[in-house]
Amino acid sequence: MGQFGIENLKKAAKLGIELGEQTSEVLEDGKLKALEMLSFIDELMQLPGIVNSAADIKNEVLELDAEDRASLNAYIQAEFDIPNEKLESIIEAGLDVIISLFILADHFKKKA
Repeated sequence: MGQFGIENLKKAAKLGIELGEQTSEVLEDGKLKALEMLSFIDELMQLPGIVNSAADIKNEVLELDAEDRASLNAYIQAEFDIPNEKLESIIEAGLDVIISLFILADHFKKKA
């Protein structure tokens, strides 16, 4: 287990996966209705905490070892009941969402 652990990374991965699940649910009928945007409030309320932990998340990702990855996999599998064969790709996709949000936020900060 690395020096930084994976607690912030767990929160980031969880948020990314929740955003993916919510998006899938909202777009299930192929249409996005204005009121459906309200269903993202829970996820969006988590975003400031994740953004404030960006440096910690980066450190956790950079030192992620096999034991940390196994712990992250076990946490996500327990939290979301994801089958093993899909687990790794779903975690990676969830983290990709969070990283993309960091990049987007950074672009806005640089614009100001």
